[in-house]
Parts: sequence; structure tokens; C-alpha cells
Amino acid sequence: MTVLFHCADLHLDSVMDSRLPEQSAAQRRRELLQNFSELVSHADAAGAAGILIAGDLFDTDTPSPGAVRFVTETIAAHPHMSFCMLRGNHDRAMVFRDLPENLLFFPEHAYGCHTVGEVQVWGCEDTTAPLPQLSPDRYNILMLHGQITDGTRGKELIPLRDFANRNIDYLALGHLHAYRQIQVDDRCICAYSGALEGRGFDEPGDHGYVHLEFSGGKCAVHFVPCAKRRLHTVSADLTDCRTHTDVQQAVQKALAGYAAEDLIKVLLCGRVPVDTPIDIPHLSTCFSPRFFFLTFENCTKPLLNTEDYRYDISLKGEFIRTVLDAGLPEEMRDRVLLCGLQALAGEEITE
Repeated sequence: MTVLFHCADLHLDSVMDSRLPEQSAAQRRRELLQNFSELVSHADAAGAAGILIAGDLFDTDTPSPGAVRFVTETIAAHPHMSFCMLRGNHDRAMVFRDLPENLLFFPEHAYGCHTVGEVQVWGCEDTTAPLPQLSPDRYNILMLHGQITDGTRGKELIPLRDFANRNIDYLALGHLHAYRQIQVDDRCICAYSGALEGRGFDEPGDHGYVHLEFSGGKCAVHFVPCAKRRLHTVSADLTDCRTHTDVQQAVQKALAGYAAEDLIKVLLCGRVPVDTPIDIPHLSTCFSPRFFFLTFENCTKPLLNTEDYRYDISLKGEFIRTVLDAGLPEEMRDRVLLCGLQALAGEEITE
């Protein structure tokens, strides 16, 4: 039996989410490196013959020397494992000065092959390159970095129908940051391993790597979550809120059950009376210490009874009447009202 690990899109040395405080962003960069090191340790403990890195090991062509050295030393410390690396759209440049002998690359415009255990591992940086002739009597892996399509061909596009019935056991892909598995034909399984860690709130859910076992003419595929932190977008419904306490209790309810080590974006939702206090700095002070990172986005819409302001001689009344009489589309009207009422109340404008 041959065991291999498949990972991709590690984006090491990424700047991480731009909204993170610098100290937290630096910690996340360290955690990305540590997660790669732990992945290698898990592979070693599982008796893996190698690790497949299907693109975007680094986030840019100019990673820090410290990050490159960390990766180089981690790979060199495991000479009995082969590291088959395909460069992705984020890391085309050759950044390794002292190349470990067990770090194996693939050609840019034609498929190359490395034998790892009982498996032939083929790869090419160009998704439009002609496919190789593969032996039906060998375990065959193809590594590519790009977006799968139903048939469209082009740069960084992978038309799955072209890979059916080609004696492929496993199509190891990179580019998408969430795990996805597709049965291409009776023999071939295609999978995106996804990223080891989510980097922004558009990358929620579990993240990890794929554990592959080749035995008895079959390829067994197991997704293994390993992210140190998860990212969540949470909705807090403020529809019935009238006071600071009401708002805090609604947020408290929305955050119940989430882990302290996670990153959370809270969407404040619902139609809310214009006098309801939504003080985001105060909410941040109350709840941010409970999590690694917490941010709020005010998505509420003002609940207005126009008759309440028809004869109101205050500046607020004049503003509301002016906006309501302007004939704006509903979405724009609500945004203008929200920003204006926040400004009149001396609050931070959240739009």
C-alpha cells in the first residue's frame, strides 16, 4: 500500500485578512507555517511516501526569506518522503535557493512524472498541455492547478470530460479553497483538497488535506480537517430590539456556541426602529475579547412610521421627511436613512 497526502493553496506568508490587527495577522501567518509543519508530521506518522502540493504553496512570488527557509528546512528534515510541488498562479517564481533533493517540481508546458511508492505522479503547470499516455496497470495521479469546467478549455481551465477514461486514479487539484470531490469515471476520482486554513470570511467551514491510500487496485480518498481556526459569518436579528440591552442580548444569542479561537463576522440584521441604539464600538468592546477576532457589519434597515415624523420640527424629522419625499429606490433610501441617522446621533457611519 502507498499512502500520499494531497494539499494545495496553503498561501504561506499571506498578509491574511486586511481587517485583522497587525499582531493577529502576524499570528495567523505563523499559524499557517505551523500547520504546514504539522501536516508533514502527520504524513510521516501515517507512513506516507509523499505529499502532493497542487499549487500556491506561497501567496506571492516574493515570500519572506524566513518563510522560505522554514519550508525548506521542514522538507529537508523528511528525506524519506517526496514532496511533489506544482506551482500555482500565486507562486510561479522559483523562490528556493537551496533546493532539497526530495522537493520535486513539474515542467511548465508538458507533463512530467515522478514515481512515489507504487504511484506515478504526473503534473504540468499548463492546463492546456496534451495529456500523457498512462499505463492501465499502474496507479496514476495527475496534478493540476485551475478551475474545472464542463468543457471550456483555456489557461487555468480544466475540462473534466477530457480526463475521463484516461487510466487516471486520482486527479489532484488546487485553486479552489474548499474541499470538493467528483467521480470522473469508474476509476478516476477528482478532488480539490482546499486550503489548510481559511483566510477570509468568504472561506468558511472545514479546511484540511486529503489522505490517499493506494491498495488492491483502488484509491481510497479521505478528507481530514486540520485548520487551527474556523471563520464564521453570523446573523444577529435585531428586529425586536429597542435598547442597548436588547441589542446586546440579541448578539449574545447569535454568538452562543462558537469557539473562542475562531474568527467571526456578525451581521446585524432586521428592521429596527430609528431610535434603537446600535453602537458597534460598544458591542466590539463587549464581545471582541471572547474571540480571536470579531467584527460587526450593520445590515439593519430602518423601521419607520412616516406619520410619527410628519410634524416633527426637529432636524431628524426634517431629514427623514426629505429622504422619504425624494422618491429614492427602497434600498438606496434605507442606506441614506441609516447613514444620516447615524451621523445625527454622532455615531460611526457603518455604510
